Amino acid sequence: MRTKPVKRRSNWKKSGRTIMCHAADIGKSRNEADVTAKGENSMKKGRKLAALLLTLTMAVSASACSSGGAKDPSQGGGQASAQQGAEAKSEGSKQTKDSVVFAYPNDPETFCPLKSPKTGYGDISYQVYDALFDYDIEGNFKPGVCKEIEKVDGTHYKLHLRDDVTFSDGHKLTAEDVVYSLATAYDDTSSRTWVKYIDTENSKALDETTVELVLQQEYAFAIVTLKNVNLFYQEAFEASPDQMATQPIGSGPYVLKEYVKGAYAVFEGRDDYWGGAPAIKNFKIVFIKEASQRTTSLQTGEVDCAYNVLTSDYDSLLAGNFAGMEIFTDKINAVQFNCSEYSICNDARVRQAIAYAADAPGITAAAYGGFGEVCTTCCSLKSGNMADNYMPEDYYSYDPDKAKALLQEAGIAQGTTVTINVKSGDAAQTTAAEILQQSLQDIGLNASLKQVEAAVFDDTLKDHQSGWDMCMNTMNTAGSRSSLDLINLYCFTIPNLAYVHEEGAAKSAQAVNSTDENLIHDNTMYLTELICQDVPYYALSSTCVLVAYNSGLNDIQISKSSTIRGDAFSWK
Repeated sequence: MRTKPVKRRSNWKKSGRTIMCHAADIGKSRNEADVTAKGENSMKKGRKLAALLLTLTMAVSASACSSGGAKDPSQGGGQASAQQGAEAKSEGSKQTKDSVVFAYPNDPETFCPLKSPKTGYGDISYQVYDALFDYDIEGNFKPGVCKEIEKVDGTHYKLHLRDDVTFSDGHKLTAEDVVYSLATAYDDTSSRTWVKYIDTENSKALDETTVELVLQQEYAFAIVTLKNVNLFYQEAFEASPDQMATQPIGSGPYVLKEYVKGAYAVFEGRDDYWGGAPAIKNFKIVFIKEASQRTTSLQTGEVDCAYNVLTSDYDSLLAGNFAGMEIFTDKINAVQFNCSEYSICNDARVRQAIAYAADAPGITAAAYGGFGEVCTTCCSLKSGNMADNYMPEDYYSYDPDKAKALLQEAGIAQGTTVTINVKSGDAAQTTAAEILQQSLQDIGLNASLKQVEAAVFDDTLKDHQSGWDMCMNTMNTAGSRSSLDLINLYCFTIPNLAYVHEEGAAKSAQAVNSTDENLIHDNTMYLTELICQDVPYYALSSTCVLVAYNSGLNDIQISKSSTIRGDAFSWK
């Protein structure tokens, strides 16, 4: 059987802003294109007005500062200066249409093809390396070096490769190179998570363009997680004194030309790239940790695009001479419950009551800036398997009266104290917790907030007798983008929630350890309905990465969920 691409909804849209809140609104948004036309603006009137007033105020201020003589750039210029910088950059781009400077928060610190624990490593390394396949901007399976996957049976696959892929040093990629990449990843502690079920002893090259992939056992995510493995070849890797940490040789669209740790990396586009020569020949990534500084660099024209800007900056940038894009992810913001006997949240009715009391649209608007999609089931609406998910008619729309009734039914006295854990220094989650705290007080629960250091946050959750009842947290999978993986991981693998459901655990294990699409669908439908009803966690909203860029650039194309490659850019 040969796999076919599965059509699903886009995981990004260009701004014009759309804030999806109530369940009915989300249903409406699904029937509309996620990518809005330039100039469309569907953000709330209050938000738009605030941004325009901010622009006007700053422009007037800038004008006052510059009156009576030439402007001194060192004294700042507010939004007027920002617009001038952007316009100058756009004008300059007419002469340098093959260059882009991209502001990114994290330095990978290595270009070794094996997985690094450093945040952002995958986004940066993907400039020079290819994966077997990818996902397009709509989240559909997209062939890459591997043009087709043939399923022989539950543990045997054939990967059919392109025959025109070369590495940056001219070496032609073959099936042997793919087998070596997978086997080396398996032997590496950090990379093994992507290939842990591959039988590396029996997987082999059948010919130059065909890999026989053998699994140790059936595993639902064995194929999809291969998208995270960088491809390289044995001779180059073993000849490198540092495993290509500083001089990577990949088959991707770019070659690393210069790298200054903590500062920047410069890439040069390959004319012989199998996917076509990048329109952007010179691609520079500057590492700017502080989000506010990334915004400033964009405003002054030092960079052309800023990744993951602050929600507080985003609308004002769009009100100026910048374009924007919201990349929705499969990660969710959630209220996680202590389901053990040491908390009143051991009772599903209490968890349901808290879910009804939590104003998800309000929390999303106030804590997360209105960015992200409010969940209408127990996973992100950008999960890769939405067709498998149970979608309730109502996923705990705000209803304090129903919440009070459930608490009374559960025998919870008015004024009962509960504790909400939140990571210290996480402003968004703290705001979310404060809103939830007020909502719980409104239904008769005396909620207190406990700040916990991020380094020990997860360890604290494993101690079910430490006094926590719920926490604000994010949840995501290890690269599969599957709700089944999410549920299996947080409800039946990681012990933090202390959730127990024997049939659910059995159904989850059966589906995870299978490649039978019908069984996986049926069990996932069962599990998503179970988790919606039992609520060991309450999904608030999907997370969103905000990208702002020079309006002289064309729409940016996204690779691998939320990764931006240099060849995604082009100037108008």
